Parts: sequence; C-alpha cells; structure tokens
Amino acid sequence: MKPIPVIVLLIIGMSSMALGQTTGLEADRESNEAQALLKLEREWIEAFKNRDKAALERILADDFIFTDDEGQVYGKTQYIEAVTQVIKVGSYAVDDHTIRVYGDTGIVAARWTGKITVDGKDASGSIRYTDTFVKRQGRWQVVASQDTRIPKKGDKHVN
Repeated sequence: MKPIPVIVLLIIGMSSMALGQTTGLEADRESNEAQALLKLEREWIEAFKNRDKAALERILADDFIFTDDEGQVYGKTQYIEAVTQVIKVGSYAVDDHTIRVYGDTGIVAARWTGKITVDGKDASGSIRYTDTFVKRQGRWQVVASQDTRIPKKGDKHVN
C-alpha cells in the first residue's frame, strides 16, 4: 500500500473520532440543559402550588405570556396575581415529560393532574401544557406557557 492513501485513511479516521467526541459533548450539554429545565419546571410548579410570589417573579420572564385552556391570555403580572389570589392547589402529579433544547431555547411539555380550585370553584382534572424557556444572561426563564385541558371521560366534545 502506498503511504499517501494510509495517511488519508488516518486523517479520515481521526476526523470521525473528533466528530463523535463533539457530538458527545453537545449531547452532554443538551442533557445538562434539559436537567436544568426540568429542575426549574419543578420549582415553578411548587411555586404555583405554594403561591410563592418571589419564586414566580424569578422564574417568569418580564415578557412572559400565558394562554389558559379557555384561550385567555395573561401577562406576568396578571398570571402571578391569579396564582397568588384566585387559584388554590390541593395536590398534584406531573408526568409524561418531553424536553427539547435548541441552543438558548428550551421546551418542556408534560401532563399535570391535580385538585385545584379557581375562585372557590372546583377545577380539578388534567391538562397538557407546553412551556417555552429562554436562556438570558446565563439563566433560564419561562417566556411562554399554554395549557390544554384533557376532557374527562364522559365529557361532551364540541364539534
């Protein structure tokens, strides 16, 4: 075998190894970011349950928008006011998480099931939600959230 093809094969092989390592580093970074998003998501849910205004102020971006299951849109101030004054969470469970990281943007989707009252009226049940996070100045914050109520068995659907 001539020396030139061997050198070319070595260069190609080493390039493939380096590319694999870069991909591994990117996967590690994405995994770390996904874990950071999941941690912040859990903090938010606890702040929601505990009506923790200070935590909500920290977690939600100033330009946060929330769309509820009836299509109403709230800014950060209105959302925090509702959470701390109108909504009471008795108990809850969250499962079926999907987390995606795209650079400085993260998406968390999951299912929330719990006992909750709104203005003293029972609003218990299950929702699917999608939360959008943006990393600004080195920290993640929620910029948008949308809920979709999961109909209870026997509920009539509007067609």
